[in-house]
Amino acid sequence: MRFAVLTRDLFTCRICGVLRSDTSLLVADHIRPHRGDLDLFWDESNLQCLCKTCHDTVKQREEAAARRSGKG
Repeated sequence: MRFAVLTRDLFTCRICGVLRSDTSLLVADHIRPHRGDLDLFWDESNLQCLCKTCHDTVKQREEAAARRSGKG
């Protein structure tokens, strides 16, 4: 499923817009955290292609802020 998401998104990060040919630098990221919900975990429409840099910085900051505000 990871490769299907990367292909669907044309190997392009949905945050910074960078195209990566090296798929080891890409992540199939859950848009909404699944928190153990298997239906949400396997829902391809809940996945997006992010570069590892955006996933490990921007996305993690957003999720941490949402948890602190009680929205995550």
